[in-house]
Amino acid sequence: MVEKERRDRESALAKAEAKRLEKENRERMRVARFKALQEKIRNALKAEILSKIVIDSAEVRDPSLNYELLDVHYNYQPKNCLSSLGGHFQQLYLVVASIM
Repeated sequence: MVEKERRDRESALAKAEAKRLEKENRERMRVARFKALQEKIRNALKAEILSKIVIDSAEVRDPSLNYELLDVHYNYQPKNCLSSLGGHFQQLYLVVASIM
């Protein structure tokens, strides 16, 4: 009789332990699913922000198209100009670089 009660107690303890482990496993899986969902939403928002705000709203600005390229002193003209150092070869380099 004592042996049977001891086996029943051990069996009940094993069942309770298995139930506890299963509950912990479920909780761990729930947290992992929640974190994966959060990461998926975060990545989707990052992609949306990058495409809408950064890429779509970008304006191409090329000042060399709007201004003349002159010497540093602008040939003493009062208008807006783009100047460069280094003489004619440097200016030629800046023109080629702005085209490419």
